[in-house]
Amino acid sequence: MAQEDLAPAFGLTEHLYSALSLAERASYLRHAGGGWIGSKADTSLAAATLDRWKSQKPFSAGDSFEKRLRLDGLTEGDLLAILGLPPEVYSELITSTPDWVRELERLYLTPRPLDDDPEFLRYAGEGTNGFLWTAYPLIREGLRRFREGAGRLPAEGVPFDRAIAEQLVLPHLFKKLKGSLDLVMALELNIARLQGVLKGETPEERFHSFCDRLRQRDVQLSIAGEYPVLLRSLYAATVNWVDSSLELLERLSKDWDLIRASLAAGAEPGSLASIAAGAGDAHRHGRTVAILEFASGFKLVYKPHSQSVDVHFGEFLEWVNQAGFETPFRILKIIDRGCYGWSEFVTHQPCSSRGEVERFYHRLGGYLAAFYVTRARDMHFENLLAAAEFPVPVDLETLFHEAVVEEKDDPAMNAFQLSVMRVLLLPQRSYGSETYEGVDLSGFGAKSGQHYPAGRTSSWERAGTDEMRL
Repeated sequence: MAQEDLAPAFGLTEHLYSALSLAERASYLRHAGGGWIGSKADTSLAAATLDRWKSQKPFSAGDSFEKRLRLDGLTEGDLLAILGLPPEVYSELITSTPDWVRELERLYLTPRPLDDDPEFLRYAGEGTNGFLWTAYPLIREGLRRFREGAGRLPAEGVPFDRAIAEQLVLPHLFKKLKGSLDLVMALELNIARLQGVLKGETPEERFHSFCDRLRQRDVQLSIAGEYPVLLRSLYAATVNWVDSSLELLERLSKDWDLIRASLAAGAEPGSLASIAAGAGDAHRHGRTVAILEFASGFKLVYKPHSQSVDVHFGEFLEWVNQAGFETPFRILKIIDRGCYGWSEFVTHQPCSSRGEVERFYHRLGGYLAAFYVTRARDMHFENLLAAAEFPVPVDLETLFHEAVVEEKDDPAMNAFQLSVMRVLLLPQRSYGSETYEGVDLSGFGAKSGQHYPAGRTSSWERAGTDEMRL
């Protein structure tokens, strides 16, 4: 659809109600009554949509569809009512506008300057970053909230300057938002190209023309009306970025003396120089493991979840060491703060002698036994680091799994599932077939250059031009 044609037929609020979740819609409809719903619903559209949903994998067999509905406390009748109602009817049901709708209206309907943020202007001029103009109202709001929160952090006795800290965390917001925007913006770019509304003699000039259009308030509003779910997800990502960034800096401030004493051996690490977020899966509203580096080269791992399991596993390894294990394990230094923690950074190093190699594999055998008795799973190559002669596990969230027998009529598979092989530390092939040897993802045997058959990768062709395509 052309961006000129995206102007809302009704207010932005009604468009945004298309981004209400199933559970939210069901909650509002429970107060409406069956008679009111029946007078507004398009029952034939609802039935056709329901049939289409149920025909998709994995809902086409078994009770998967019913299980999915139960996650939101819904029945098939509830879903039929939801599917038959257009989003604008919720304006009649919702007496108090949700906060996220109110905020998005305020941010996208309020006139604002476009040249008061030199850092963003510089960033938006690089590569395909101009797509971020769509989210510019959110970025400005995120920065406002971040600066307001950062102003409450201690100004002294902490290893960072507030303005510098902002520059360290801001790229993570840009990356998150742009990852959500790329597909939609590439689609709109191609539509604009086909309709001939872009200015310029070259594909590059027309691409910049498209990004310039995204700075216009009416174009931003049109995209907001066309892609309300996208807009809500961008808003949530921005709010989560503010919360998680301030949380990290606040915790660093509070624990700084403890970190220096416990993990830096009393040395002076210097000021905070970089924050590499995204070092692992995202949990709890986008929070991720982050690696912090300081001016002296000292590195620190921040984990936004309890380190209790890691601490107790270290105590178990120390007990094994004290019992006389020939090649003692390296015990990571960890600070557990309840709902989060800090850990020493493990630097990869190769072995320097045959003796180190032998001790490395002897320790791996010890880890295999330790993981087996603690019912560990998923100890693949990404969860194990090599620090010279010391293998070091860095993700222990899969300890204490229940033993599961997956194939009742397959004794060989049952034996495999209950053996040390289930730890995924020993070499083993996955995704193999008659025509493909498979891949080895194990902590022992994985190597680079393997092609993973179960996933897909994508890349952009002609990025930065109006011929950009996936």
